[in-house]
Amino acid sequence: TTNDEGKLVTKEGFEVLPSDYKNNKEGIRLDVANSIINIDKDGQIYKDLPNGVKMIQSAKLFIAQPDNMKLLIKEGANLYKYEDMQTLESVENSGAIKQGFVEKSNVNAVSMMTQMIEANRLVGMYQSAMDTQMNEMNKDAIEKIARKA
Repeated sequence: TTNDEGKLVTKEGFEVLPSDYKNNKEGIRLDVANSIINIDKDGQIYKDLPNGVKMIQSAKLFIAQPDNMKLLIKEGANLYKYEDMQTLESVENSGAIKQGFVEKSNVNAVSMMTQMIEANRLVGMYQSAMDTQMNEMNKDAIEKIARKA
């Protein structure tokens, strides 16, 4: 979405950076009231000309891929910090963007719930088998002790 200044921001209000952010330190400005905005899979933003149908290139999203993912430091809800930000370069052909989608979990909730129920039932079954085995062992031990006494 855009903020009051017309800059592209996340739902939390953080600015979305353009691929040339290191050079001009400006965010991405969009006039969504008078434009149709499209973003391709590589982060290139296209907008239409006023009173026209032709789409022209606008800014491009800054899409970064750190060399070592282990160097990312978690800073909160879906936020990560990278110590050496100056070494990050914008990935040109990432194919990582899908316009109109919301980022969600990469698991199927129904499938995971089914697997969890199956695992829970297996644990219960093994626990029951172990209880039966232990009860028989205790019974045998008590009977042997009772015979000797």
